[in-house]
Amino acid sequence: MKFYFFTLLIIALTPISSWGIEGKHSFCTSSESWKFSDEIPKDYVEMFKKTVENEIPPTQGFSEALDLRRRAETPIQKLFAEYWISRSILSGGLPHVAHQGFITLLKTPSRPGWRDIQISSLECLSRIQKKYPTLTFDAHVHHKIIELFDLKPTGLIKKSLQKSALISVRDLISQKNIQKNLIESILNKMKDGGKYEELAQGLYSSSISHHSKTILWLEKFLNPKTNIPSDLKKYLDSANLLMARALYSSGQYERSIWHLKHIQKNSNELARGLSELSWAFLQSERYAEAIGTAINLQAGGLRGTFTPEAPMVMAMALNEVCHYPKSIQAISLFKDKYKDSYFWLSDWYKNRNSSSQNIYPKVISYIKKSASVLNKKDKSFQFDVPVNIVSEWIRTPLFLSRQEEINLIYKEKKQTKKLSKQGAFYQNKMAENLIKEARGLKKRYILARKEMAPGDPIPAQITDDLKFLKKQVLHYRRMQQGAPIWHVIMNAHQKKAPELKKTLVSRINRDLKRITENMYFQLEDISENSQLIEVEIYNGATKDIIWQNAHPDYDKIAEALKDQDRRLAKKQVMDWGTVQASMDGLGEIWEDELGDFKADIYDNCESKDRYLKVKRTQMLAKLKQSRQGKK
Repeated sequence: MKFYFFTLLIIALTPISSWGIEGKHSFCTSSESWKFSDEIPKDYVEMFKKTVENEIPPTQGFSEALDLRRRAETPIQKLFAEYWISRSILSGGLPHVAHQGFITLLKTPSRPGWRDIQISSLECLSRIQKKYPTLTFDAHVHHKIIELFDLKPTGLIKKSLQKSALISVRDLISQKNIQKNLIESILNKMKDGGKYEELAQGLYSSSISHHSKTILWLEKFLNPKTNIPSDLKKYLDSANLLMARALYSSGQYERSIWHLKHIQKNSNELARGLSELSWAFLQSERYAEAIGTAINLQAGGLRGTFTPEAPMVMAMALNEVCHYPKSIQAISLFKDKYKDSYFWLSDWYKNRNSSSQNIYPKVISYIKKSASVLNKKDKSFQFDVPVNIVSEWIRTPLFLSRQEEINLIYKEKKQTKKLSKQGAFYQNKMAENLIKEARGLKKRYILARKEMAPGDPIPAQITDDLKFLKKQVLHYRRMQQGAPIWHVIMNAHQKKAPELKKTLVSRINRDLKRITENMYFQLEDISENSQLIEVEIYNGATKDIIWQNAHPDYDKIAEALKDQDRRLAKKQVMDWGTVQASMDGLGEIWEDELGDFKADIYDNCESKDRYLKVKRTQMLAKLKQSRQGKK
């Protein structure tokens, strides 16, 4: 029996027979579950489950999957092995490598028996893209989504495909040259896709400036009577902003205001939303709210944002209510606040094509310096770029997403070393345990032989232990065979990392250059418009001076009317303070629970009409008294 024991230690795996696979639920998660046919070797099934449940190191899962691919006898065995390989790499915290693996897997044709594996690969890509938006789908994936829809999926598989289709549409509309035919083909496949279809249709309609369709689809998506899936709630602020813009462009200012008010206060879109809210209030002739909203962008935490249109809205609204001195002051506020920004942008624009004008190094320098201040390592903080320009750079999703991928490159470098050490340690531990188990089993076998009579069978416990030892030897061999391939893949990725980082930095510079050019042009336009507004204000102010000279008691009566209105409105409207104080930076950010902003500004234009009515009433009263006196 000695030769039988040592033979068990070196027996190779028997060939794997043909099998099928069907996804059950929770694709690409730790609760991922599959239904395998009985022909699948149980040891592979067990090791796959341990891989997705993180019970074994990713390196071992990789080695097991690699062995399955090497021994695969059918296309679907190989396809599943490829999925398992990328799945193990993803579990190891290496999204870049896994991303390429899943995309390669999706280049294979779509067949009914392969559908679930490809759906799972799509789900994994979607999860990677959710965390790292710059790791987008490629052309093969976009077309693969259409193919998979043609296989008539149902239930959870269809829902997963709808998620991927939404991401596909979002990726495609962000490209410079929008492929309308491809997008519309995907949208046609998304019919009856619920919230996923509604959001996808709304995003696409907005990207081509089709306002009526944008309103139609986003109104369905934002309908408060329907539930929004948790994974789509992150799009609520963007959806409200796009809906508001479409409504504004359609002249539906009040509805636009409603949606702008629903942008969350911690949103990256808040400053932009408030700027557009002030315009909507202005167009709705709600001048007090327009002024109050614009003021909030000049105070508190929003002071450092790049919102140059807000002072102009304030000036125009003040002009509309005949507060000419304060209107001029609002224009002065714009000039004072954005003077340094304008000069910096003008200088940058003249030399924008010079490599010295690359913006990315400036952003990183700012972030490092601000971090030093927060950590109290550097109490002084001086920077050569105006803060409101820098804030626009670092708030843009383009910078944030690409920088996140750059950070990922450094994380993956550390993670690769960690995983390799972990794999080596685990492999050595397996070898030690095998030797220990083999020696112990050998002793038990010798003792059992002494107690056995001739012809007696080997005890069942020893037979079971031999089978278990055989299985462990097989797993150990797979680890040995997988290690060199693992190192080849990891080294290849690390060699590509510097070029990938260089590409990402180049793209960030390109994006930030475009954003900076837009800021420069925006200030140029506003500066020109401010001159026209000033002319209009001075014309109105001149007429106002003449009018007030002709009515010397106007100020006294107007103030009385103002106090009267305040008393009447006190129960309905909060006392928001004065515009003067807020424009000097002394006011607070004013906001009630509805998110409505309102300045305590009296309408001087309206008060003139009321003044004339008061004077007319007084004149009639005197005339009546005079007539009664004569009688």
